[in-house]
Amino acid sequence: MNATKIITLLTGLVIVGEALALLIGMHFLSGRDNPWVSFKNDLLLALDIFTGSALVFLSLRNGVPGNPIFWIMSGLTLLT
Repeated sequence: MNATKIITLLTGLVIVGEALALLIGMHFLSGRDNPWVSFKNDLLLALDIFTGSALVFLSLRNGVPGNPIFWIMSGLTLLT
């Protein structure tokens, strides 16, 4: 496994882990009147989970960096 795949794998895992921790904190550990719970924030969390999972998948399936989907997921990750 080369450095690009390892970096992509670790980045994807960090993105997914961070999003899941925020999701749990927002919806399960906070009170009902949490101002962070909104459709926009839930959409961004879902996008983080999706793009992070896609980066992990691509790094394990040898789709880095030659696959155009890798670049699309990387750009979407930067936008979110």
